[in-house]
Amino acid sequence: MSPPSESANPKPVGRPRPKSQVKIKRRPVIAHYRIAGEVFSLEVRRGRVFITHPRWSLMGVGKTLAQADKALRNEAGVVARVYGEMPANTLDVEALRLYHFALRIS
Repeated sequence: MSPPSESANPKPVGRPRPKSQVKIKRRPVIAHYRIAGEVFSLEVRRGRVFITHPRWSLMGVGKTLAQADKALRNEAGVVARVYGEMPANTLDVEALRLYHFALRIS
């Protein structure tokens, strides 16, 4: 048998940090937030509230939930205007769902 390769047992680089200097990554607070029948993810990170949709690139950010909701609705208005200028036959089913949702909440 051949000896084990060096990459099979990597050695730590540098000295380990003392426990007092180890950074603990806290998970963001995650909840579900419903707007007009669609479920969004709600996260709080670094003092900001993020509302995101799991499939659509639609997001609102603010210092409060109300500000994040308002930002999301403003973004939906932009989406509705852009998609409204496109011929409907060029949009797929999911894009049409997003367009109709954006029209409802903006």
